[in-house]
Amino acid sequence: MSFPSLYLIFAQLPLDKLTPPPGSASWSDWISQLAHSPSVMKKSVTFLIVAGVVFLVKILFTWRFSHLIKDDDKRYYANKIVTAFSYIIVLVALLVIVYQELSGLGTVIGLVGAGVAVALSDLIVSFAGWFVIIGDRGFKTGDRNRVGDVKGDVVDIGLLRTTLMEVDSKSLAGQATGTIIFMPNSRVFKEPVVNYTVGNEFVWHEISFLFTYESDFDAAERILYEAVYTLDMEQYIEKASAKIKAMTHQFRVKFGKLTPLVYAWPDDSGMRMTLRFLSPVRIARINEDHVAREVIAGVQKNPQVQFAYPTMRVIAGKPSESISPLLKPRET
Repeated sequence: MSFPSLYLIFAQLPLDKLTPPPGSASWSDWISQLAHSPSVMKKSVTFLIVAGVVFLVKILFTWRFSHLIKDDDKRYYANKIVTAFSYIIVLVALLVIVYQELSGLGTVIGLVGAGVAVALSDLIVSFAGWFVIIGDRGFKTGDRNRVGDVKGDVVDIGLLRTTLMEVDSKSLAGQATGTIIFMPNSRVFKEPVVNYTVGNEFVWHEISFLFTYESDFDAAERILYEAVYTLDMEQYIEKASAKIKAMTHQFRVKFGKLTPLVYAWPDDSGMRMTLRFLSPVRIARINEDHVAREVIAGVQKNPQVQFAYPTMRVIAGKPSESISPLLKPRET
């Protein structure tokens, strides 16, 4: 805890309006007596020894025994729990050791607690957020989350803050930017939490292509389907179906078809065809690149299909019979 934080705590204490403990003329005298008391010195040494032993045991556990836990997630949370209990034990030891010396301990603890609640409210809420995060409905290291405007992969969950590796938030297929984000745990109470990997790590991904109106749309649609099935699509569908079925035991969810779909829409410069397919969230960008390359290769092999781009056509006089019927003006 920093000195500014301590100052804020004690600034909240109305010591000048309270009666000092018995045997002391003022709170300053009481503090001075404690500082020169042999008993207090003895208890301080005892506390330092206890704290040293507790943290030594913690270090030994981390160094010698944590490697016996083979599962990475279980080992990570075991270290976190040992750290949390170490701090709790040290705090309890401090209260037990000094209790007999401080006759006004109850009053002091009440005042300090009030000051802490006011000055460190954000830290207290963040600590409460830690219990929410590690709970059944929270998230774990390795998950891809978005909390408010922060999106990234969770790399560490601390008592007061969560560390994320930022990913590009402009698209669902975002990749890591290399930026580390430290997020207070209190944000889980203030903003919606989106978890892209809980229960089902598959997401619906979409890629749009624009084809000329002279193109063979059926052939273009076949090219899109052939391209997407060069992925492990059957395996994706099987895994996603199993995970969605498992999610129904915990959430009321219902999905329709899991097979790829193609949607068409007449755009200004051509027919826009959007391919929608399942993809694991972490490799969505890779799958998008693969499908796009396959579509380009398929279009290059088929002369009846051409990509469109923004163009402007000026038709003078009577439209030629060679012009696509879709482009001919309607007779009135």
